[in-house]
Amino acid sequence: MDPRGLITAMRTLTAIPVGGRDAERFSDSLIWFPLVGLFLGLLFWATGTVWEWVIGKGWPGGGAVTILAAQILLTRGLHMDGFADWADGLGGSRDRGTRLTIMRDHHLGAFGVIAVVFDFLAKFVVLERLLVSGGLPVIVPIAIISRAAMVSLMRNLPYARAGEGMARPFMEDLSRGQVMAAKTITLCLCLFFGPLGVGLLAAGWIIVRILAPSFRRGFGGITGDLLGATNEMMEILLLWFCACSGDLVLPYLGWEWLWR
Repeated sequence: MDPRGLITAMRTLTAIPVGGRDAERFSDSLIWFPLVGLFLGLLFWATGTVWEWVIGKGWPGGGAVTILAAQILLTRGLHMDGFADWADGLGGSRDRGTRLTIMRDHHLGAFGVIAVVFDFLAKFVVLERLLVSGGLPVIVPIAIISRAAMVSLMRNLPYARAGEGMARPFMEDLSRGQVMAAKTITLCLCLFFGPLGVGLLAAGWIIVRILAPSFRRGFGGITGDLLGATNEMMEILLLWFCACSGDLVLPYLGWEWLWR
């Protein structure tokens, strides 16, 4: 593992200033994606926890908005931008080439606006629910899984564009060993979060298996925007699952249930 890969991963996935040199091969950073997800997830969880310490538990909606603001600030809204571009491309045309052209347009279209609004509302509702139920810690394994999903898609799909793009340097020289290392790290981290962490990882695997052929058919492969869209869809779906399941699954976050 090239330690400089962590620098590249932090610069790619976060807005946090990081000193040092990037990895010579951007693919070396992909091993670190799950660990950066862990770091971000802990920051998101800490944001909600500090809100409850300072303000109390009587205003979960305010806590949800604060967590969303932290997500945008810490990630530059990069993944949400990809989600909006994916919606514009998917809704704007049935032709692959036209979709990719639309996604490159810096102007936000009607479908993109709808996607951003939906993203905000969906996350707000589930984060508010998780703050009330005490299930906010699930945001940590979900952040890990959503970043690891990008690595899996980069290995399983070709780059969709003919020219250069943000994702292409990461996909060049990407080896099976690097992907397996990222998956192993993801599994180990999710095991720490108990049966629920492993269950969320399994659900994430299913989501990737659904998205991969969809991206291949609809766009001819993967792009940076589609990776960002994957992150957002993964977070929304897994957060919704936890919020809807409530007391059925939240007690199994971690291993304390074994001693109850």
